[in-house]
Amino acid sequence: MDDLYREVILDHYKNPMYRGQLETSTFSYEDDNPLCGDHIRMDVQLGTDDRVSEVAFSGHGCAISQASADLLAESIVGKTVNEIKLLT
Repeated sequence: MDDLYREVILDHYKNPMYRGQLETSTFSYEDDNPLCGDHIRMDVQLGTDDRVSEVAFSGHGCAISQASADLLAESIVGKTVNEIKLLT
């Protein structure tokens, strides 16, 4: 099972689907982890139905932080802001 998780993390790190920046976004958020130096920015565009229509992340950090940003981006497409707030 550990190998499967490792493969998923490495795949999202090496082949991120959502890396980049949106030219226009409804909102953006960025943060740093001062302990390790990771930095992530997320750009989110809401569609006319108030659901996430586009998302992109940028930044730098370890494989896990970059892969988790890509996984998060993938998981919020199509969700409303209220649905995203419920994610744990």
